[in-house]
Amino acid sequence: MTTLAIDDRHTIRSGADDDPLVVLLHGYGANEQDLPGLMPHLHPGLAAASVRAPLTLGPGSFAWVPIQVPGRPDPSATADATAAMLAWFDEFVAPERPVVLLGFSQGGLMVSQLAAAPPPTGSWRGSCCPASCSTLPCRVTRHSPRARCRCSSAR
Repeated sequence: MTTLAIDDRHTIRSGADDDPLVVLLHGYGANEQDLPGLMPHLHPGLAAASVRAPLTLGPGSFAWVPIQVPGRPDPSATADATAAMLAWFDEFVAPERPVVLLGFSQGGLMVSQLAAAPPPTGSWRGSCCPASCSTLPCRVTRHSPRARCRCSSAR
């Protein structure tokens, strides 16, 4: 298992510290500047943190896991990237803060891994609402209640 870390100096943040947090996870070859443009289309009472993936592919180009075989992410590399994001959450996200995970492409892979990770007691994951790719199964549109994220799958 390789030790990966999220460099929080590159995280792009918006919104208030007490607002529910949308964590934006970009796709393969992109960076933390890729997804913040989605935020104006969501409810205005949401904060955002757009995180840079830990693997450098080239200038301005990053990945969560290397691609060896398209569509078959290496389980070890995926576990390493998941552990790096969990460590980031432990350090930078208050346990009681509601969180929506939003990822595109490889970021969607990370959303599924983070949502499936066993939640420790009192963790942010107790109030996590996953969303991936280009659709939001969560009701966090501009018309949703400010302090609630209700997954359509939870009904």
